[in-house]
Amino acid sequence: MFMEVSRKFQFVLFVFNVFLILYALFGNYIPVDVLWHPGISLTRVVTVNTVELFSGIYGSYTQIAFTLIGPLMLLISILMGFRVHEVLITTLTKIFSRSRILTPYAAMLGSASYGMASVDAVGNATLVGNYTIPLLKRVGFKPEYAAGIECASSVGDLIIPPIMG
Repeated sequence: MFMEVSRKFQFVLFVFNVFLILYALFGNYIPVDVLWHPGISLTRVVTVNTVELFSGIYGSYTQIAFTLIGPLMLLISILMGFRVHEVLITTLTKIFSRSRILTPYAAMLGSASYGMASVDAVGNATLVGNYTIPLLKRVGFKPEYAAGIECASSVGDLIIPPIMG
């Protein structure tokens, strides 16, 4: 799939990949000592680039996605199905809305809690902003400042573990 996409959209990358595959297969025929290697079988090249999870294009990032992020996303989708995120955001806004100084923290913590489940800054601003922007305006912040706080909080969710977009 990677080779086909590179062939269609980045032909130079495709040619480079073909060169590297040929070099892996026929490195034992290269007369230059620095570039010579014993060669790799075709079966090994295909295995590394398709089903082996410890090297190739399916390296450690894919292992992390399969073993950690996948089950976490399943759990988070179940929690979102029960609307736990709305309860959490509502609870945070009620806690932090008692003080004008602490109210921006409701936006920040609400975005952080939603950001643990999503990498979507726009969706985060839409969902959490429905609660926090009116709250910030109600306690006396200008609309532009309230929107700016929510925007910064929503973009900040991209660096919250475990997704870390």
